[in-house]
Amino acid sequence: QAAGAQTDRFGDSLSRLSSSFEQGTMPDAGAMQEVLAHTHDMRGAVSQLKDRLDTNQREIERLRAEVERARAEALIDALTGLPNRRAFDQQVAKAMATPTSGACLLVTDIDHFKKVNDTYGHLFGDNVLRVVARALGDCVIKPYVAARVGGEEFAVLMPGAALAGAQQVAE
Repeated sequence: QAAGAQTDRFGDSLSRLSSSFEQGTMPDAGAMQEVLAHTHDMRGAVSQLKDRLDTNQREIERLRAEVERARAEALIDALTGLPNRRAFDQQVAKAMATPTSGACLLVTDIDHFKKVNDTYGHLFGDNVLRVVARALGDCVIKPYVAARVGGEEFAVLMPGAALAGAQQVAE
């Protein structure tokens, strides 16, 4: 608002100065001083506006980075670090929409995992999930995608893979 008011006052001063020139008279010293004062004020208002714009731009960039981080985190399983079910579903949809020479899908789980949790506790079970996820991730190279798709269920999408290659990954 302040910048708008400054602009109005500056415009009025310039109009009066311009009117004097149009009438063929020299503007008086007061009119010139008024234009100079308003010019000075305008510079200050523009500088303040620029500072606010710079601050807002930095905030926008910070928020944009935060949104990107949140999007990325929303696709990662917090416990294992593997892509989660949502990310896996997106990759499946992408693979289905892309004409390739086919794809293989490996789905696996940890047998008797409930018994592990019941016997050794959930912290131990979480460690088991992390170890299995790390081992699975180590076996998978791009463009293949390993993901945790359920409690103790994991899946690997292998776009363009031949069945023999997929069997090697499975083993």
